[in-house]
Amino acid sequence: MPRLTLDTAYWEWKASILPPAMDGRVLDVGCYEGYFSKIAKSRGATEVIAIEPPLDDIECDYDSLPSSNNGIEYRRCSVYDTSLFGSFDHIIFFDVLYHLTSPVDALRELRCTLSSSGLIYLCSLFANGDESILHVLEEGWAGDKTNWFVPTIPAIKRLCQRSGLRFMERSRRNDRVLGLCLPK
Repeated sequence: MPRLTLDTAYWEWKASILPPAMDGRVLDVGCYEGYFSKIAKSRGATEVIAIEPPLDDIECDYDSLPSSNNGIEYRRCSVYDTSLFGSFDHIIFFDVLYHLTSPVDALRELRCTLSSSGLIYLCSLFANGDESILHVLEEGWAGDKTNWFVPTIPAIKRLCQRSGLRFMERSRRNDRVLGLCLPK
C-alpha cells in the first residue's frame, strides 16, 4: 500500500468540522500520523489518545512516534476496544467506517465511550442513492483492499441509528461526506 499524501485542501475541509475549542478528552480513531490529534491538542484538548489498528499493512511513521508526543498518546488499538480508555468528549472518526468489517459494533463501542454531551466527527466515503445500501466490495476501492464497503448516506444514517447515534450531515466533497454523530 502506498504512503498517504497530504491533500491539504481535503484535510482542511475535514478539520473544518472540528470546533475551535475542544475542551476535555479527545479520541482520534484511525489517526494515521496524528494530523487531527495535533489540531485537537492545539484547540485546548486536555488529553488526546490517538489510535491506529494493529495491522502490518499500514505504511506510516506511526511506529517511530513516541508513545506520548506533545501531550498526545499514540496507541496501536482496535476501534472495538476503545472503551478501555474511558469516556471522551470528542471522537474524531475520519475515513474509518468503510474499513470496518463490523461497523455497527464499532459505532456502538464509540457510543459507549462518548460522554453524555460528546460528539463524534465522522467523515466517510459514500455512494449516491436514496436507499439505505452498503455496496460490498470484492476487490476494495481505489486500490485499497481494506475498503470493505461504500455506504449511501441513508445507510450511514441507519448504521448510526442502530448504534444509538443520530447522524447530521454537514457537507460533501466529491465522494466524501462530513457530519456529526450525536447520542440519541
